[in-house]
Amino acid sequence: MSLWSVEASLYPLDRQYIPAIEGFIAALAHPELTVTVGPMSTRIEGPRAVLWERLERALDTLEEGPRAALVLKVLTFPATAPHPDAAYGAP
Repeated sequence: MSLWSVEASLYPLDRQYIPAIEGFIAALAHPELTVTVGPMSTRIEGPRAVLWERLERALDTLEEGPRAALVLKVLTFPATAPHPDAAYGAP
């Protein structure tokens, strides 16, 4: 089972943007995921299948809300994992 990370930045295009963001984040909750909320983005880490299933659920919350822009950065490894020296190539 591989662990992945997604950084999500949601920008609802409405003056009442907080409910859309809170609903999106709430839909990500799952015991196998780590959800870290920051001032401009939310990082979700966990098993790839669970992560994508919860992202689908979170996307469903946007169907009824205001128009929004959603930016996702997907990592095929946990963002909190240290980078091996080999990742940077030969010196």
